[in-house]
Amino acid sequence: MLNSVNQYFEKITSQKGKDQIVYEGYIYTFNKKYKTSTKYICSKSKALLCRASLSMDPDLNTILKVNNVHNHEPLQNTIQIKKFREQWKPKLKSSHHKTSPNIFTLP
Repeated sequence: MLNSVNQYFEKITSQKGKDQIVYEGYIYTFNKKYKTSTKYICSKSKALLCRASLSMDPDLNTILKVNNVHNHEPLQNTIQIKKFREQWKPKLKSSHHKTSPNIFTLP
């Protein structure tokens, strides 16, 4: 039932530039796109064989279905680190180009 699914989620970007979904303290990564939905699986599906997943509408605005049974603790610290990186990465890139010293000079 759609009404029983918590609709609060966040979209973040992985270090490789892929979209990820943060839902109830866990991170989900893209798995497969269907005509009527997009499936995301737990980011620990390979490392810890976690079977949790969620399905969203094609526009990624609504969670349609959730299997939120994980075999590990929530990833709150990882989520905070990812958000920090996402916030500062563009700023660090732009400041690096402006202030990087010329180490090697030719006579």
